Parts: sequence; C-alpha cells; structure tokens
Amino acid sequence: MDQIIAYFKSENDAESARASLQKLKVENERVEEIPEDSRKERIIPFSSSGLQANVAEYGESFNDAFGAKGEEMTHLLQFDVAEGDHDDAVKVLEEHGAMKKED
Repeated sequence: MDQIIAYFKSENDAESARASLQKLKVENERVEEIPEDSRKERIIPFSSSGLQANVAEYGESFNDAFGAKGEEMTHLLQFDVAEGDHDDAVKVLEEHGAMKKED
C-alpha cells in the first residue's frame, strides 16, 4: 500500500474526491483541516501525465498564487492505496483539483 496526502481548497472538495476513490482499493481515508502553520507548504498539482509542474516554473508557491486570489488550501485527504490502483488514484485526485507537496 502507498500513502497519499492530497490538499484541497475546501472540505467539500476533499470529501468529493474521497467518494470518487471508493471504486479503488483504498483504506484509512480521512479528511482533516490543514493546520494554519502548514498552509504555506510549497504545493504542486497532481499530474497523471508524467509531466510535473514545479514552483520554479511559476515563480511562487501555488498557495501564494491562491492567496493572491483570496483562496488557499484548507483541507487534506490522506489515504492508503493498493499499488495497482496508485495511477488511477492520482487521476481521480487530478480531476478533483488536488495538490500535493513539492518533492
């Protein structure tokens, strides 16, 4: 099992992604509010295409970009997924606009 942590703009977005993941082999799903001091982590979008954007391409963290628009990542979805379903889980997260910590 692989552990995935995804960041969302709202609890509803996180719960919607959680519901969509139920068709896959996932366990230990939980949605939580992101602690205030962790909201400035550098994050990037999930990408199933194999191409990853990075902060350098944007010149700022995505949370800074969202903050400029009055938005921020407020909730996270954490879960374990079977290795065979990992790519499908990433596609679901991508469809729901999820973000992840920059590697």
